[in-house]
Amino acid sequence: MPAARFYLLAWTSSLVGAIVASLTLLGVLPYHFVLLHATSIGFLLDAGLLSLAMADRIHIIRLERDLANQRAHNTLLEARNNLEHEVERRTHELVTAKQMADSANQAKTQFLANMSHELRTPLTSIIGFSELLISQTKEPLTENQRHNVKIIHESGIHLNLLIDDVLDVSVIESGHLKVNMIPVSFRAVLDDVLAVVGTMASHKTVTIIDTTNENLPYMVMADKVRLRQVVTNLLTNAIKYSFENSEVLVCLSRCDGKVRLSVSDSGPGISPADLENIFKPFTWLEEMADKADGIGIGLSIAKKLVGLMAGEITVDSRIGRGTNFHVDLVETTLLQRDTINEEADT
Repeated sequence: MPAARFYLLAWTSSLVGAIVASLTLLGVLPYHFVLLHATSIGFLLDAGLLSLAMADRIHIIRLERDLANQRAHNTLLEARNNLEHEVERRTHELVTAKQMADSANQAKTQFLANMSHELRTPLTSIIGFSELLISQTKEPLTENQRHNVKIIHESGIHLNLLIDDVLDVSVIESGHLKVNMIPVSFRAVLDDVLAVVGTMASHKTVTIIDTTNENLPYMVMADKVRLRQVVTNLLTNAIKYSFENSEVLVCLSRCDGKVRLSVSDSGPGISPADLENIFKPFTWLEEMADKADGIGIGLSIAKKLVGLMAGEITVDSRIGRGTNFHVDLVETTLLQRDTINEEADT
């Protein structure tokens, strides 16, 4: 160590000065002013050399600090360069993965569209011929034959609805589905759906009770076709999971500039764990999976359609006490409806 040399010389000068002064006092060395004060001179040299040692140490510390700063700076630059390279690499991977996902999604959509066309062609023939067999009068079917043909006809219609649901999920996920937002009477849409699902409810001996005020139109901003699809999915789902000889409650209400549709069934209820998954595609309640038909995408479609219409769908349920679904859509007044129509005409 360079500093050790200064310390060695400092202590050597002190020791030599003390020895020289002692020998002078003992008469070994001739009497001289310098020799007599050799001890003081040695300590002065000691102090000077120790100061030089301290200054050298400070200089070394500064050099080490500068070197450490330079190393930290170099390390930071290297880390930043590595980070930029990693970000570029990951960005490239994400872009590539997105392109692959888009391509796969487009291929899936195209495949489903082609398969839908291929399935609908023979399916239309099956439904059409079954209707002809049921309605013919020249050679009427026997009661057993009529029953079997009705089963074929209903199965064909059911399969057609399943194909529509699968295509809806595909189109929504691809982001190609557009909604036509116009003022719509929620009351009228609900009445239409209740007339359609009434047969399904009667077959299962489920009573639908509508407590909505019939004198109010409950105007909302929505896509009429898609709104009807949402209401149909919720009502059929409520009927499907309700017990026989039970009730399904339906009601429209207004609150804070929104119209709320409430659908309450008297089914087995949904556990908290299942509540997190019911809006995922191809999901059924475990305890009712063997009793429910369909492919488990009705609620998923309903949630996505409500989201596209700037609304919200929520659910609350308790085991053994049924389930309540709520759909909230933005309300529009008759005055707003006339204004929108005038702007559209303009």
